[in-house]
Amino acid sequence: MKLNADSSDGLESLVAVSEDFEKFLRSLDGTKNVSTTSGETPGQFVFVLKKDVLAEFGIPASRIYSEILSTVNGANVGSIEDGGEDVDVVVKIAEFSDSLDPQSVLARSFAHAGKTYRIGDFAVSTVKNAVASVKREEGKITITVEGDVEKDVLPATVQSKYEAFAKTYPFPSGISFSKGGENEENKELIVAILVSFVVALVCIFGILVLQFNSYGQPFIIIFSVVMALPFIMIGLLLTDNPFSMPFGIGFISFTGIAVNHGIILIDAINQNLKKGMKDFTALVEAGSSRLEPMMLTTFTTAFGILPIALRDRFWSGLGFTIIFGLIAASVLTLFVVKGIYYEVFMADHPWLRKLTRALAFPFRLPGWLFRSVVSSATSALRGKRRSIR
Repeated sequence: MKLNADSSDGLESLVAVSEDFEKFLRSLDGTKNVSTTSGETPGQFVFVLKKDVLAEFGIPASRIYSEILSTVNGANVGSIEDGGEDVDVVVKIAEFSDSLDPQSVLARSFAHAGKTYRIGDFAVSTVKNAVASVKREEGKITITVEGDVEKDVLPATVQSKYEAFAKTYPFPSGISFSKGGENEENKELIVAILVSFVVALVCIFGILVLQFNSYGQPFIIIFSVVMALPFIMIGLLLTDNPFSMPFGIGFISFTGIAVNHGIILIDAINQNLKKGMKDFTALVEAGSSRLEPMMLTTFTTAFGILPIALRDRFWSGLGFTIIFGLIAASVLTLFVVKGIYYEVFMADHPWLRKLTRALAFPFRLPGWLFRSVVSSATSALRGKRRSIR
């Protein structure tokens, strides 16, 4: 959580608010290593000159500044040569060797125009937070209160309670908060991953166009990848995994494997057609010949990733995304891709009707499978009755 102050005048209030947020975050179950960047605001001594007194005695302000600097930092009185290098000789007051006391600075005497004065006659000191050392974002002073969560605790659970506390907290005037944490970082990462995914699809599509010398066949392969997304969402919902960075990485990884399935199947269909097979026969033979390698690839990859998905809570989103995506993509490739290929390249329909039937084919597939099962069962029963007679 980021706490913001509109100006440096609200720094003290900002530090006080950050302490309240730190206490609340520590009180939540499952949190650890709670910290705040308010520790990066060390105190500082501020010397304010009495300009009216300086004007009365005719002493320039620069003289007081120089006296304070020489008292605190010491005075350079010369240099000596050490091993061929010049080393400055600085003279400092002994009482500043261990700690700095602003009252000692004010008690320092100096001579001006034949008279002796004290720095304290012309300046006063106060202790304030060091504004210059505080982080600033978009012109506002920012203090971050953050922490880690235990191994079996979801960050989203803690984050929701933390945000609810921030929304009901009575902030002083000029103090506000902004969301932070893993969820906000994930949002930015997901956007970057989506952009990368689109770029990857464009590159894949371009390569497939060169390979098949066609725009329609690569489109069928890409469409099968997109159709697997709803099944991945169902899988993540069943396994209680949120949409996060591992999901995005897993989806991009799954896309490469799913595309390979489509390439193998469509290439087999094209080869069968070149051999002179009829349309339907070419589809059936390609599916049967590529069934074994596709299933082996799917199951070996899924079982190889399963231990990571079950053991590591953070990477389970990536693992289950690939697992459910591969299973869905394999089924879609074996049934939907062949159906769309038939609708687009083999069926005798006008171009617009081909496109609409191809896009609607995944939704018509369940009904087609149901009718096929019923028809097969009916035929089997009829054949059995005839054999009994």
